[in-house]
Amino acid sequence: MADLQQNDEEQTTVNYLIDNIKTYLGDCDSMPYGFTYMKKRIKDHYGDDIIIAEINGKSNVVTFTTTASKILYDFHQQSEKDDSTREKMRVIETAAKLIKGDIKSIIQSNI
Repeated sequence: MADLQQNDEEQTTVNYLIDNIKTYLGDCDSMPYGFTYMKKRIKDHYGDDIIIAEINGKSNVVTFTTTASKILYDFHQQSEKDDSTREKMRVIETAAKLIKGDIKSIIQSNI
């Protein structure tokens, strides 16, 4: 969970967190958490401060509520200030942030 807190500005996946636990355990006899239990532990520990995006067939993306809220808030604030050209750039930048998160989740799930 410390890894999740250290990267609170980014998104990760439940599978990536489980893989990190495997790395920390090394060759000892202990087993990492299973997928369902890991999700429950994350939700129990962080409560409403965390979002686990669950989409059928996709890796479950984990991000802090403040990170998701900040992306949406920045998007909304900019829309009130910008002209149409800036609006297009803002949409592109927001889409890029979301795509970056998707790419990271794909890369992490393939590791």
